Amino acid sequence: MKAMLVGSKRSFFTLLLLFSLHFAWGQVVEYPLYQKGNESLANRATQVIDTLTLPFWDDFSDSSLLPDSTRWLFGANVHVNPGRGLRPPSLNVATFDGTDQQGVPYSILDERGEADSLVSQPINLSNIAAGLQSTLYLSFFWQKRGNGEIPEQQDSIRLQFKNSAGVWITQWSAVGGDTTQTTSFKQELIPVPSGNFQHAGFQFRFQSFGKLTGGYDNWHIDYVLLRTRRDSQDFFRRDRTLSTFPTSIFKNFSAIPFEHYCERAGLFRDSTSVTGFSLEPPVGFPASIRFGAQIINAANGSLIDEMNNTNDDGLLFNGQQFTPIRANAIDTTALNNAKNGAALDILTKFFIRTKDSLLFDFIDPGSGDSIFFNTIDLAVNDTAVSKVSLGLHYAYDDGTAETAAGVNTINGRLAYLYVLPVQDTLTAVDIYFPNTESDQGNESVRLSIWSRVGNDELLIHSQTIFLQPADTLDEFTNYPLSRALLVSDSLYVGIQQLGETPILIGLDKNGDSGDKVFFNTSGIWQPNTSVSGNLMIRPVFGSTDDVITGLPEPAPQEKLVLYPNPLREPRLRINGNVQDLERISITDLRGREVSFSFDKTQKVIELSTRAKGVYIVRLYTRRFLQIEKLILLDQ
Repeated sequence: MKAMLVGSKRSFFTLLLLFSLHFAWGQVVEYPLYQKGNESLANRATQVIDTLTLPFWDDFSDSSLLPDSTRWLFGANVHVNPGRGLRPPSLNVATFDGTDQQGVPYSILDERGEADSLVSQPINLSNIAAGLQSTLYLSFFWQKRGNGEIPEQQDSIRLQFKNSAGVWITQWSAVGGDTTQTTSFKQELIPVPSGNFQHAGFQFRFQSFGKLTGGYDNWHIDYVLLRTRRDSQDFFRRDRTLSTFPTSIFKNFSAIPFEHYCERAGLFRDSTSVTGFSLEPPVGFPASIRFGAQIINAANGSLIDEMNNTNDDGLLFNGQQFTPIRANAIDTTALNNAKNGAALDILTKFFIRTKDSLLFDFIDPGSGDSIFFNTIDLAVNDTAVSKVSLGLHYAYDDGTAETAAGVNTINGRLAYLYVLPVQDTLTAVDIYFPNTESDQGNESVRLSIWSRVGNDELLIHSQTIFLQPADTLDEFTNYPLSRALLVSDSLYVGIQQLGETPILIGLDKNGDSGDKVFFNTSGIWQPNTSVSGNLMIRPVFGSTDDVITGLPEPAPQEKLVLYPNPLREPRLRINGNVQDLERISITDLRGREVSFSFDKTQKVIELSTRAKGVYIVRLYTRRFLQIEKLILLDQ
């Protein structure tokens, strides 16, 4: 074992992942993300701004990826997202795990320690009136696991306050190891004592502790409020929120080929819904709420259809309860009329009219008027927008991965079912291969297409593809098929793992098409029963003008040799018979064409790029198609 562990970082991660998955051998497995983030965001939330004043409020509804840097000093290493918390009190949560702001693990060793932190900007508490100092409380909602990975008994999260001497003092903590608070959020209410804590540079911070080698041990924070005029029972707010984003107007799909929709609109047409939540007390009269739902052209903002928009009250929000809100189904004629070209991106906008846009402060004893804070807009959590697409591909997923999934055996196969309403030509497959602890970069797999799986399995296409996991979150790679396929009815799209390294695919946890996933790790096809979610695998349909059909791989004696490979200069030579070469294509791993020149006499390819990376070379003849991986190094 010692000899194995002194190998590469990649070997260590692969061994660690294989060990951690041994209990699930021979099935579909789910795994936390180890994902590179956007480097341009890395320093966004690390700069001190002017000291804030009370009240402090953030429910993350108006943030994307990172917390708002006007409220948080050091929060670039937590991930603000809509999908990893389960039934949060409002849109989006801040998620803590074992990766930094770039999505890179804090350690390559299998160890635990301090992981993510979320630190407030400095807040001036020095001028609170003496009569109000005992009424200062901080509240927040928290959850462990949710749609992520559950913390273990030795994992924890804590809340600390910084006193006037600059020392952080723990005020609250929670530990993992059980299933409490894994499916619901709990609100905590913590007093901020006067004296050493109520000073001009007060700060508070959340810190998580857990496994440091990836997206493990998830904790979620939401709806943080610091203000005076509170007591130990002040758990309720006059705030009605949206807790989820609109569901798809296309039933289980977030994307459908436009021509398929036009042919069979009735098969896909569905109403859209969201979930609302009331932070009011559980007793008393429910609030009567108005709501609206609209379909908007994402390209120009024009209104396509308005399913609901009434000035009449009628939807009841009961305190401390979730309320489903469902709109009417979309007008298919209006959607067809909006088509202008081959694709249409559609925004589904849901909004509620709650009359609670400002945070209540107190009732003026002189006038009897209600006084509100005009610096806080509670209406930010009253509107939710999601996107669906009509274009060339199908998708169950919403474009955002919360975790990853795959099979975990050599030659293991994974298939994802799409049922087609019309016959069409399959030209490519889009797949999101995230960075994971197994370090699957530059691995190869067989991209496979079946018309049937099971005892009467029928494989209709298979080709080798090379992986380069995405550089940024949720970035798909397009894999053109080496030959176009005319398909209809049931279509199974998937991969075959070729080596020991587990090949994992992005998994969206905001829906569940797990019943469409099948696997074969022992010679027998089985339905998935262990993982819920939507795999980020998307079949692409359309024109075959640029696709060569019906070409097999070359026989061993016909195979051309590309050398040197890897190469430092952008000059590539070919050994073998090039007289039958009809076409050469070179792309990067995102499917983007790379220009080049080819001297057939000298058998030399001159690349136009000097950018290091992995490229795919396709060599077409009348008899075969040969695909090779090319590595260009630094000069």
